[in-house]
Amino acid sequence: MHKLKQALRLSGAVFFLLSCFVMPLVTCIQKATSYAETEAIITEVRAHHSTTRRGRSSTSYTLQYAYTIGGREWQGEGNDRDATSSTKAGDKIAVLYAKDDPSDSRIIRNGGFSWRMTLIFMTVSGSLFFMYYRNRG
Repeated sequence: MHKLKQALRLSGAVFFLLSCFVMPLVTCIQKATSYAETEAIITEVRAHHSTTRRGRSSTSYTLQYAYTIGGREWQGEGNDRDATSSTKAGDKIAVLYAKDDPSDSRIIRNGGFSWRMTLIFMTVSGSLFFMYYRNRG
């Protein structure tokens, strides 16, 4: 039982460190070395409506955008979870593009690191710490 408690504590610490330090650091390093950030202008917004079996409806948005690199205009398309019904053509967004291939781009929000992923890792690490302390005896 003592080894299980140690394993839970160690796992919780690892997940906590990953969520708070390592994953954002890796994102920053990748962004700095392989990709560059630029501003793009939304050219088209497409809404996709769906309804679940339980009757819940949701809307997702696909954005087409244009950006200029080295005097040449590039276009891209991507889903944006942060887009709302008020998102319209002409709005500005941040995109990352590959330095070696400017046609390869993606929409970024929140500095490129997903708050959802942070929340998941922090929940897992908190759960592991809670299980350890709850089972102390």
